[in-house]
Amino acid sequence: MNAPRWTGLGRCWRNEGSCLDRRCRWGRGGEISAKETPPGPGVFIALARFRGFDGSTTRVRATGRSATAAKTRLRKRLADMQQSTTTGTVTSGTRVHQLGEVWLSDLKREGLVRPQTLDTYRRAFEGRIIPGLGMLLLREVTTGKVHRFLHSPHTWQRR
Repeated sequence: MNAPRWTGLGRCWRNEGSCLDRRCRWGRGGEISAKETPPGPGVFIALARFRGFDGSTTRVRATGRSATAAKTRLRKRLADMQQSTTTGTVTSGTRVHQLGEVWLSDLKREGLVRPQTLDTYRRAFEGRIIPGLGMLLLREVTTGKVHRFLHSPHTWQRR
């Protein structure tokens, strides 16, 4: 017996557009559908899609003894996922150099890279990114500005 498949093509649960066609803003979930699961009665599964902070869409599911209970659990899970993607110190008003500091401190705190690697990242960030883009607000960073930065001869000269 196959598990129920996602078939909803509706609007996001926060009325932000369909998650399946990528118009849904990040940190939002799609329409919630619920079905009774095989092999027998009494267990319902609720499904939705969630668009994460990186723009990728993933399927999220929750179960319950009724369709309403499964949907309620799924809404709670989506709200928790939304909260985790929207809290923190980085906003559209954050400057690029501040974002770099947050990123480097997160790498250090979580122990994701060796200290030598962290030093290399810091030197590259301070020597290349900050002089070229560091004072821009994140909302001001456009593909054109990044393209100009990457193709500027000053970006790659030894300092």
